[in-house]
Amino acid sequence: MRMHGFAETHFENTKSVTSSAVPKPSKGTLIDLGEIMFNAQFERLSSIPAGYTFLGQFIDHDITQSSTLASFPSSNSTSGTFNDTSLQLDLSCLYISGCYAEHQDAGLVDEKGNLKLGESVTDDGKIQKDADLLRNNNTKRALIPDQRNDENLIISQLHLQFQKLHNSFVEKCSYNSATDKFSYAREMTISSYQNIVINDFLFEILHKDIWMYYFGSNNKMPELFFKNTIPREFTMAAFRFGHAMVKQRYRVNENRELTLNELFHFTGNGRLNGYNRLPSSVLVDWALFFFDASSKNVNFSKLIFPAINIRINGPTWPNNILSIRNLLRGNEESLLDIQSIILKIENSNIDKEIKELCTFLTEQELNPKIEMEENSNSIRTSINILDNVPDKKSILDNPPLLYYFLCESFFRSTRRTPNGKTNFNFSNSNKNTKTPDRKVKKLGPVCSIIIADTFHKILEKSRDVTNGKNSNIKKMRDII
Repeated sequence: MRMHGFAETHFENTKSVTSSAVPKPSKGTLIDLGEIMFNAQFERLSSIPAGYTFLGQFIDHDITQSSTLASFPSSNSTSGTFNDTSLQLDLSCLYISGCYAEHQDAGLVDEKGNLKLGESVTDDGKIQKDADLLRNNNTKRALIPDQRNDENLIISQLHLQFQKLHNSFVEKCSYNSATDKFSYAREMTISSYQNIVINDFLFEILHKDIWMYYFGSNNKMPELFFKNTIPREFTMAAFRFGHAMVKQRYRVNENRELTLNELFHFTGNGRLNGYNRLPSSVLVDWALFFFDASSKNVNFSKLIFPAINIRINGPTWPNNILSIRNLLRGNEESLLDIQSIILKIENSNIDKEIKELCTFLTEQELNPKIEMEENSNSIRTSINILDNVPDKKSILDNPPLLYYFLCESFFRSTRRTPNGKTNFNFSNSNKNTKTPDRKVKKLGPVCSIIIADTFHKILEKSRDVTNGKNSNIKKMRDII
């Protein structure tokens, strides 16, 4: 299902941007668009390792306390709200609180302050310790604060890695009491996690110039979208980019490949696919998910593009089609339209070079070419996405934010400041951070600004969580 013959051309912008009251596309139009996004045959791979798809899901679970499906395909629940947030990067999905006694009462820690871990079993019946989440023996339910982190195999194994990181800090510290050991390990784990969010996750997915402006310099950041809560434009659109990165198959280790659906079977909800313990044969080899550019036989994410080929088990049509579900939910909220967002950036005190990146997409960029497959004869037809939407004009005039950001990422992620130069002050930049290739496809500039603005403010609110502890860990590869 590879898209052929598509020229990734950058078009000069000719559309002026003004804040307008252009009517939103109708529900029927959004369903039409979402159906095409679901059926689009698009499997081009990016240079982004697939681990960042699931790390994004983990981060989303940390900052959003909602039980509703949010940034990644992980839940069928329809209760809760999207803006229930912790407003801190504090690993609230990993810890009940900062109190050792509360974890002890819940049976989640041992007498030394270590988080208790679970077991897997090999094909010949041997028990492998510390290879899975701690589980209820009868229900197989994971004994962790946030059940969303046991909704697929990869996210549960990622949760386990942070538990192991905590335990490694317990073993290294010189404190005597379990209470002190637990507190030290928790604070160091959170510090490591915050470093990873900035220097690994955001560095990997944000437009290069936006990352440098927000996190590689000492610029004073403008007040844009984040006020007293996480903006809905973040939760309902920008941070859902990960849906477009999800593949249908993953190689979890050198000997095993699982489909997307199978990843949900080896969880508590899936009753470990009928096993009493998690099979060791499906344990995740993280070297296949977080790696450098020279690695081979590894998992890359899909290129970010307006194609989301995910069907949700449980709900009926159209809510079982994730692309439709996202567009409809976004339409229900009072989100700023893209013209207003760009105007807000233009009117801010953000650097001129950054503003020049944030021009409105052209009609060609909002209507990229895809391949569709005819069910009757499996013949693929090349079309432009919006040409099959009856009310195409309403999408062009007022595009849904998620759709816009996915198009922007495909066309504008490599667009640089004029002449590829910047005038930012990088005195605080990480000199050990390797600059990504200019051709690497990441997020577009407007989407990147909303995400960077949100995380910058969240990090400001999260500094005191670590009580001054500062970990040297900055990359996921440092803990796997």
